[in-house]
Amino acid sequence: KQWYQRRVRGVQQSFTFNDTYRLEFGLVQHKGGPCGILAAVQALVIKHLMDHYSGNLSPNNAVRQQVLTKVLASILWQAANYKGGSKYAYVCYDSGRSKFHSSLLYRNDGITEKLQFSRCSTLTATENCVEEFLPQFQSTMGKGCILFLYSLIMSRGVNAIRNDMDEPGSALMANHGYCSQELVNLCMMGYSAQNVFNNTIDLDGKVLKGIREPRDIGLLTLYEYYKVFEVGSYLKQASSGIWVVCSESHYSVLFSKKSGCSPHEVTD
Repeated sequence: KQWYQRRVRGVQQSFTFNDTYRLEFGLVQHKGGPCGILAAVQALVIKHLMDHYSGNLSPNNAVRQQVLTKVLASILWQAANYKGGSKYAYVCYDSGRSKFHSSLLYRNDGITEKLQFSRCSTLTATENCVEEFLPQFQSTMGKGCILFLYSLIMSRGVNAIRNDMDEPGSALMANHGYCSQELVNLCMMGYSAQNVFNNTIDLDGKVLKGIREPRDIGLLTLYEYYKVFEVGSYLKQASSGIWVVCSESHYSVLFSKKSGCSPHEVTD
């Protein structure tokens, strides 16, 4: 709720595609806040088009809906079934009516009190459920991102998300309502690690958790240049030639249609 209430109050974000010629594969972001989720989903959309549609980056609307359905479902299913997850994928949607009312402990926000969810025990069931409620995830200026975030949290499980992190006070929302690295990792990897180095690092008895295995889709960050983060080879050497890129307060995607290339080859 934070990016709705604080950062972009009254502005809504869904998974809507660009209709500009040769940019039909791209998701459109309206204002700051949910770029971390959008970039992770965008990277998987590009990979799916590369793998299953011969790299066609100008798909028609029917193909875009099919790809988005599979991508959103795969993210939820991965989070649910990675070690410690709930084992069930949850798909949250707007029921259209309030399930409870404001009280001393809760203030209606126009979203949470109307939520309902479906619990899915297979990937196919998750895809079918996402497809059923895809209009809500794609509604222009709708609530698709926040609905997906609720779905992701429930699929992973609150306790699992906390256990994935290094510090008890860590959060999925960073300052100013931006996505934290933990949230981006949850979308990309299925677990909310705080770091992007390989495996773990023992720092005077404190174990810091990183990325557990090589990934098809990688990540690069300007903060490594600033010597704030260390990005391990599991994310730098992305076999797909697709990277989510963090440039200070914004996430975007860098990719090449040539698989197996390095970030230097893409930028060159």
